Amino acid sequence: MELRDLRRPQRGRTAARAGAAILAAAGLLGLSACGESESPVGWTQWQVTRIYQNPETPADLPENQEGRLFLVIGEDSLTGASGCLNLTGDVQWREEESQLEVGQLSIEEIGGEAQCAPSDERNAERLRDVLENQTLTYTRDGGRSLRLQQFHPDAPEWETPKALSMVSRA
Repeated sequence: MELRDLRRPQRGRTAARAGAAILAAAGLLGLSACGESESPVGWTQWQVTRIYQNPETPADLPENQEGRLFLVIGEDSLTGASGCLNLTGDVQWREEESQLEVGQLSIEEIGGEAQCAPSDERNAERLRDVLENQTLTYTRDGGRSLRLQQFHPDAPEWETPKALSMVSRA
């Protein structure tokens, strides 16, 4: 058997993986496009820049993690990624109160040739901690930034709620 014959199957697998990655990306865009006209935060890819959980955990994402963590929030669902992990969940808007209810978040490996970084799983779990089964207040600052903050009406005033800060990538 010649060397070129050994390479052909590898090229096929690589092409299949690339095709799967393209389909996954198209699926993400398709989900986000469904809510384009109905999402109060607009149709955009929101890059997560801060995840505030508590005073002991740094909120700012390190520079090497920027761009690996994003969300797209549509009319009735959200989708996103933490590096090699795909995030999906159901949402319900309460526009009168500038609030968003997020249901259970699903976190699954994207597969294909996506390279996992050590922080991908940790950041996905941090997102889950802030978003899953929560009512969140949303604020837009100048159109290019979005903040989601947990809403707990009975929480003490001194307590800082868990929150996400994001910037638009559109």
